[in-house]
Amino acid sequence: MTNFHTTGVTLHVAQEGKSTPVRYDDNGKPNSIELGKVSDGTIQMVKHGLVLPTVIWNAEDPIFVQGELTRVENRGDMERVQNWQRETLAKYLGIKVDQITVAA
Repeated sequence: MTNFHTTGVTLHVAQEGKSTPVRYDDNGKPNSIELGKVSDGTIQMVKHGLVLPTVIWNAEDPIFVQGELTRVENRGDMERVQNWQRETLAKYLGIKVDQITVAA
């Protein structure tokens, strides 16, 4: 989570890190991805600003996609951000959304 603060507006960048578990099939294509659960403390930190959802996939064919600025005030808002990340990863990787989960 990156936090920029200027003139009373806080911008947070929501992205997954290297610790995201990914399982690959025999052809080297991802078939299971588990995004990390966002802690209550992080939600408290970002609820006074904006979140910029981002998907970055560093592979032979890299992916970099930014979503729309989003207000996150509770877990439901964060779930919407992570669902956008799931849908975006699924679209660009050519896998089903249900193959991408969020840790409990």
